[in-house]
Amino acid sequence: MGKIGLVTGCAGFIGSHLCERLLSEGWKVMGLDNLSTGNRGNMSQFIGNPNFDFFEGDITKTGDLEKMAFKGIGCVFHHAGKKMVFSVKQPREDLLTNIYGTLNMLKWASDNSARRFIMASTIAVYGSPKEARSTEESEIVPTNPYGVSKYSCEEYCRLWHRQYNLPAIIFRYASVYGPRQAVDVGVVNTFIQKIRAGEPITVYGDGSSTRPFTFVADVVQANLLAANTDDTSVFGETFNVAMGQSVSISQLIGTISDKMKKKPKINHEKERPGEMKHMVAGIEKIKKRLNFEPTTSIQEGISRTVDYYEK
Repeated sequence: MGKIGLVTGCAGFIGSHLCERLLSEGWKVMGLDNLSTGNRGNMSQFIGNPNFDFFEGDITKTGDLEKMAFKGIGCVFHHAGKKMVFSVKQPREDLLTNIYGTLNMLKWASDNSARRFIMASTIAVYGSPKEARSTEESEIVPTNPYGVSKYSCEEYCRLWHRQYNLPAIIFRYASVYGPRQAVDVGVVNTFIQKIRAGEPITVYGDGSSTRPFTFVADVVQANLLAANTDDTSVFGETFNVAMGQSVSISQLIGTISDKMKKKPKINHEKERPGEMKHMVAGIEKIKKRLNFEPTTSIQEGISRTVDYYEK
């Protein structure tokens, strides 16, 4: 497969890390972003790279996509979309961007003979599962518009694979964190910013709740494995991408405060109704089929994230 890739959402959190890694691996990369939530600063490490071409455009506008007509794309890495924090207040925009935008990208990939399509989904499709451990076979019961739209995108990817022979791979990401993530997105960055500002942290419950916090470099590694695999049996398949174990909120706060050498004040409030106490995203399938192995401990990931924001 030719090492030519298109990354949608290239100025965003995960997309920018993916572009940087692809370029370091010798890929030629086309990046697409409308800069609504991403920003040019995230691309500062590679915007001048001769192997990177940036297109400012919107996945919901077919005219923008037509300007990028390009035969021979090795892989489309589809990471553009509305985030969970916007979906409840803006369900219509969530639908238009995530579902209609993904449909446009699938058609673009087919029309331009892309040889692979990797779709960024989320463990939010599981909603509040009955069992703490969610695998790819777990029941799909999303509890917000974001989970609904992402699962719809997954179904379109599977359809495009079956009906139009587009080799698609779907990744369900779990609580991804790291440098370049927007400061108002994700519990890790929220805690870092609160501690930096000397503000108290709000914890719902006693702090024993657990989540599968996953460092962005491990997510990028999963994408590279999927882009380079010769195993065609993974096409049309869905994989959890996660740390493989979970970390409690108390442990997370302790790790951040140890790194920052600041002990925050913690305000405990009642657990929120319907929120899962413990959550683990099983990664046995991706380990077996794509040889994925997360390598970033929570201590290392937090250290690298704090260093980024303190600079």
